[in-house]
Amino acid sequence: AIMEVQQRDRIRELGLPYTLDDEGAAAFYRDLISSGLPSGQVVMTALTCGDEVVAALLGVRHESRYVMIRISNAGGQWSTCSPGRLVIGRTMAHLHARGIRTFDFGVGTYAYKRRFGVGARPLVDRIEGLTWRAAPAVMQGRAVEALRRWPALDQRVRRLMGRHEPRRQD
Repeated sequence: AIMEVQQRDRIRELGLPYTLDDEGAAAFYRDLISSGLPSGQVVMTALTCGDEVVAALLGVRHESRYVMIRISNAGGQWSTCSPGRLVIGRTMAHLHARGIRTFDFGVGTYAYKRRFGVGARPLVDRIEGLTWRAAPAVMQGRAVEALRRWPALDQRVRRLMGRHEPRRQD
């Protein structure tokens, strides 16, 4: 719990939203863990020093594939030894010995992923309405997708809407 509070504070210091403050997101992770740990579908690993948790990694496994979902580390005095990278490396070695051959690091282009030799794969959005009520959401989704192909136009539209940050490409 202390590590989670520290992680939340670091994320907020960066000006980023902390999704576990949302009760729906927190409930999702609680349900995922409680239903998936016993079956082995959910894998939670931790790097410890004595009684202290230095880093933790949550992921989901299916057949010979493992997908990393959340990573956390204690920071502070542990920052210099890269506890996040250590827990990832040890988790991969542990799972590889048990037949896991594909490791999905999830979205984002973070430096630690490059150090593991992670290659990017394009994601695909599929927007499909199941009823006529979905038409406005489908049209909005398709417009957003079209704007991604025209970055200059996307920037102009975002400025008009009061959103100045560029859309992330990862």
